[in-house]
Amino acid sequence: MYIEIPQYEAARNTPSSRGVADRRTLPAIAAVFQCLVSKSMMDITIDDDEVESLFETTQAVHGHTCPGSAMGLRAGLAARKALDVEPDANKELRCEVSTGPAHPAHCFIDGVQVTTGCTYGKGNIEKLDHGKNALRLIDTESERAVRVSLDPEWFGHALENSPFIAERKKGVQPMDIDPEITESAVTSVLTKPDDKLLTIGDVEEVDLDDGGHGSFYWEHCSSCGEVTFQPGLRVVDGDIVCAECAGF
Repeated sequence: MYIEIPQYEAARNTPSSRGVADRRTLPAIAAVFQCLVSKSMMDITIDDDEVESLFETTQAVHGHTCPGSAMGLRAGLAARKALDVEPDANKELRCEVSTGPAHPAHCFIDGVQVTTGCTYGKGNIEKLDHGKNALRLIDTESERAVRVSLDPEWFGHALENSPFIAERKKGVQPMDIDPEITESAVTSVLTKPDDKLLTIGDVEEVDLDDGGHGSFYWEHCSSCGEVTFQPGLRVVDGDIVCAECAGF
C-alpha cells in the first residue's frame, strides 16, 4: 500500500466527485463539508479504495489532516468488519468511545463517526471520558458488540517518538505542522496491518436496553419561552421550565 500526499487548496464550491464507502449517508455529508472547508487539505492516494474514500470524507468532516482522525477511521472500520455490518443508517448501531473533552487525541472520534455512521446527530454515539483511544461498537439487531483499541505498544512508541506529537506538545496546531511530518504520521496509521495497529476484542453477545428512544412530548418553558422536549423539562413552584432556567 502506497500513499502520496501532495498539498492542494480545497475548493469552496466544488465537492469531491469521489464516492465514499457508506453509499447511503456519507456522500451528502462529504459534499457539504467539502463546500465549507477552505483550509489547506491533503490529497490522499491509497491502494485500498475503501480506506481512501473514508479518509477523504474524514478530512472533510474533521477540517484538517491528522493521524488522530485516521486512527479513529481504522478502529471504526475494524469494528465494523468484526461485526460484519454496514455503516449505520437507521440507528441499528451504537458506539461508545473512550475519549473525552480534554483528550489530546480527540480527533479520533471524527474518524469513528465517519466509518461507523454513528453520530451525535443520531444520538447513537457516546463519549465515556476514560482517557483512551478505544471504541465499543454494538449491533442492536444481532445484539453483539466488539471493543477495538489502539495497540498499546505501538501507540506508546508513537506518543514518545512521533515528530508530529512532538510538534503538538509544543502547541503547534495540526494545520501548521510541516506536511512531510504529517504525511509520515498519517502513512504509518493508514498502512499498518490491523494486528500491529489495533487490539480487536472478541465479538460478544450483549443485553440491550430500549436505547433511550426520544419522546416528542414538549412544552414551552414558562420562563424563557423556548420549546423544550421532555428530558429537559422540570417543574419549579408548579411551573414547567427548562433545565437551564431551573438551574440544572
